[in-house]
Amino acid sequence: MHDAQRVAQLRLSALNAMKTANELEREWTASFYGTGTYAAAADKYKLFVENIEQIRRDADPLFLDGWQRDVRPSTADKVGG
Repeated sequence: MHDAQRVAQLRLSALNAMKTANELEREWTASFYGTGTYAAAADKYKLFVENIEQIRRDADPLFLDGWQRDVRPSTADKVGG
């Protein structure tokens, strides 16, 4: 693997990590303040856990894909796909 490919993989991984961290933070904020779907949820904790687990399930393939394929510098800007 070439250095440019390694840099592209690291960049893609960092972008996916940032995207996932932002989604997790937004979910926590919504649950903490009771906004959005949490405003009317009967079981806010259950909803929070379900939503967080979905974010994690969505993020897993992004990270795996970034490290299991031959990433070219031109594709490094495609976060999540």
